[in-house]
Amino acid sequence: MTSPLVHNGKIYIASVDENLKGEAHVYALNGTNGEILWSYPVRNSIKNTIAIDSNIVFAQDAQGYLYALDAETGKLCWEKQLPLRGLPALIDGLVANDGVVYAGTGKGLCAFECQTGKQLWKNEDWNQGEGTTTTLTAGNGLLIGSVQWSALYGNDAKTGKKLWAASENGLRNRGSSAAMHGSLLYLISDKSFFILEAATGRVVVRKPLPYNVDVTSTPLLTDKEIIFGTAQKGLIALDNETLEEKWNALTGDALIYTCPYTRKGSATIETSPVPAGNTVYVAASDGTVYGINREDGKIVWKHATGAPLFGSVALSGNALIVADFGGNVYTFCSPVE
Repeated sequence: MTSPLVHNGKIYIASVDENLKGEAHVYALNGTNGEILWSYPVRNSIKNTIAIDSNIVFAQDAQGYLYALDAETGKLCWEKQLPLRGLPALIDGLVANDGVVYAGTGKGLCAFECQTGKQLWKNEDWNQGEGTTTTLTAGNGLLIGSVQWSALYGNDAKTGKKLWAASENGLRNRGSSAAMHGSLLYLISDKSFFILEAATGRVVVRKPLPYNVDVTSTPLLTDKEIIFGTAQKGLIALDNETLEEKWNALTGDALIYTCPYTRKGSATIETSPVPAGNTVYVAASDGTVYGINREDGKIVWKHATGAPLFGSVALSGNALIVADFGGNVYTFCSPVE
C-alpha cells in the first residue's frame, strides 16, 4: 500500500502482513534489474507513505513503531515506539523534510532528528481519532495533519504548536492529503474541491463536485489543470483558472471496494496522479496503470497488473515504477517528455 520511492538507483517499498506472521518488511530493490538488495522485518503492516531523508529510509507500522533504516545497507539506525493509543491502528503516512521526520498522529505525533532519532517535539494540542488514511504534509514551516471525523490541523513544524483546525464546510471527513503549493493547500473532501490558506486554514475556495471524492488521491496542480482521483468516476481534471471540469478519464471497475458505500461500477482511484510532460500517470483500483494526456484526458497508454493499485507511481528518468497489492513491483520504460 506504499508508493515506491526511487533514490540513488534503488527502489524502496514496504509490505503488509495482516496475519502477524512476521512477513511485513521494508525492501530495497536494484532499480535496474529488480534484485532485492536488502529487506528489514517490521512488527506489523506498513499501510501508507514511507520517506527518505539524510540517506535514511523511514517507515511507521500499524503498531506505532517508527523505523529509521540506512538506505544503503538496510541496517537499523534507530527506532521509536510512538506514544499512541493501541487502537485504531496507525495507517497514516509520515513525511521527512530538511533533516526532520514527522511521524505518528494525534498526541502521538512527534518530530525527530533524522540522523540521531532525538525527539524535537510532541503534539499536545489535538487527539488521535479513527483510522486516518492521509499523509502528513510539510513545507513553509508548517506541518499539516489530519484526523478522520475531526479536523484538518496546521502545526508549527519547529515547535509542534497547533496553529489552526479546519472542520467546517465538509472538512471533517476526508481521506485525501493536502497538496501544498506556495501559501495554499489544495485538497478534496465531501464532494468538493478546496483551496485553503496554509498559514490559517481559512477556506479560500470550495468547489462542489457532482461525484464522490472520498478517496486518498492528492490533487496534482499543473500549469493548466488540477487533477485528482474519485471514488466512482476515475480521474478528473479541473481548469485551474475557472475550476470548471476540463475532462474525465474513466477507469475500469475497482477490484476491491475501498471507498465507503461503493459497489460494482465504481471506477476508483486511491492514488495521486504524477506528471511527465503532457502525460499524467496514475494507478487505479481496477489494477491498471494509465498514461493520460493531460490536455484532453485521452488514455494514451495502459498496463493491467491483475491486482488493485493503492500506491502512486514513481518516475525516474525514463522509468515508471509501480507496486500492486499482490506484492509485485513493475518497472516500465515510459515515454517521458
